[in-house]
Amino acid sequence: MKYSAVDWEIAFKKLDLYEQLSNEYDVVYFDRKDFFTGLNPTPRQFYGDSNFRNLTYFSAIPFYYIEWLQEINPDKIYDLGCGWNIFKKYYPNIIGVGPEDPEDWGYYADIHDFVDDNYILGHQEYFECVFSINAFHFVPLSDIRKRALDFSSMIKPGGRGWFTCMQM
Repeated sequence: MKYSAVDWEIAFKKLDLYEQLSNEYDVVYFDRKDFFTGLNPTPRQFYGDSNFRNLTYFSAIPFYYIEWLQEINPDKIYDLGCGWNIFKKYYPNIIGVGPEDPEDWGYYADIHDFVDDNYILGHQEYFECVFSINAFHFVPLSDIRKRALDFSSMIKPGGRGWFTCMQM
């Protein structure tokens, strides 16, 4: 999957979703470098992190990868470590998985569970589509490789998945 910020911006602006997002935010960025270096927040950071809440811009890159998952027409897409489950606001087929949050943020996990060894063992080749944004920073550095392989093992043959790691 070759990424072109220009092509993605043109394609994304044709989606109904873009109109909704452009009503909520002043500026949407399409440069992957800015997303992966943390220069532009994700919508999850925008809603969940007080350092970002007053910003009027965000990165569209997570939507690029969610749209890539949507290409295989899954009934459900699982967001492991969903935080406030913000992407469900934009995609009704996203199922957020995460621990229960005692604070009322308005968006919760659909499935309250910890993604630990027991969860992983119970979900081998389980997900047709799955993603995880910046949840791997909770994993000790010495376990990142194992957890990446665990993540991969939960995807059904022919399924799709992706994850990102937050820079620390």
